Amino acid sequence: LWSACSTIVAPAARTFQPDLILISSGFDAAAGDLLGGCSVTPEAFGILTTEMKKLAAELCSGRLVLVLEGGYSLDVLSDCVVEVSKSLVQDTPAGGPLAFDGPM
Repeated sequence: LWSACSTIVAPAARTFQPDLILISSGFDAAAGDLLGGCSVTPEAFGILTTEMKKLAAELCSGRLVLVLEGGYSLDVLSDCVVEVSKSLVQDTPAGGPLAFDGPM
């Protein structure tokens, strides 16, 4: 997931130069969502949100929209939404987008 964002999404966005970044924010990939069968932590969704905020600040004056569209375990979904919401309201840390190199 991180590799796709840093090697595909960010370079494509920089080439395209959008006026707005719109994210279909599904949580099917969350750990514990049985339909998704993946293992992305709620914290990882928060980190990705922070990085997308940085990318939006760089490319389109911070215009970023997230639309909730998926996730089938209500407990897991609520944890993910909390982490994403916290990332949206917190000050964005310094540094370029997608420079994070910690564990996901």
